[in-house]
Amino acid sequence: MKILLLSDIHDNVWALQVILQSQQAAEADVLICCGDLCSPFIIDLLAAFKKPVHTVLGNNDCDVAAMTGKLAKYSNVKIHGEYYRDELDNKTIAVNHYPDKAQKLLQLQAYDVVCFGHDHSIFTKHEGKTLLLNPGAVMGFNAMQLTDINSSFIVYNTRTSDVQAYRFARNATTNIVRWDEYCLNGAF
Repeated sequence: MKILLLSDIHDNVWALQVILQSQQAAEADVLICCGDLCSPFIIDLLAAFKKPVHTVLGNNDCDVAAMTGKLAKYSNVKIHGEYYRDELDNKTIAVNHYPDKAQKLLQLQAYDVVCFGHDHSIFTKHEGKTLLLNPGAVMGFNAMQLTDINSSFIVYNTRTSDVQAYRFARNATTNIVRWDEYCLNGAF
């Protein structure tokens, strides 16, 4: 199973559409978002993925009532609140938005994969039995440094445990490249 992992969309519909129309999305079986969709209309765009979509809420997801109100239209989209825990293809997965909470989940060593976002920094690390993944930001902006950054996302293969990280520049329409620095082979 391939999991398309996103975070921190922040209403960047253009970058989100590049990802959703990519070969990586076409080959993915499920989409997980680590929060900060922002506006409720992002639910409509995520629903176009047509396969299961799971998202948690981030600190900028303020109109939760409008977001959850859209779910009746889309049977493939689920909003799980602050945490999402599941077993996908025999891998235990925990998802939240915040790095500090992800670190606590990592310390438990109770999950195969822990996913988070919030800081707009792509990050991959294997510690003990747990893989810690932050797909960076779809938004393509680092709010702490007030600079443009590459939009990024991750594809995690549950069968091989491979992590493939991808990035693309602002205003790109198709030029998604593998970000080798953050890719992990399943040899753990």
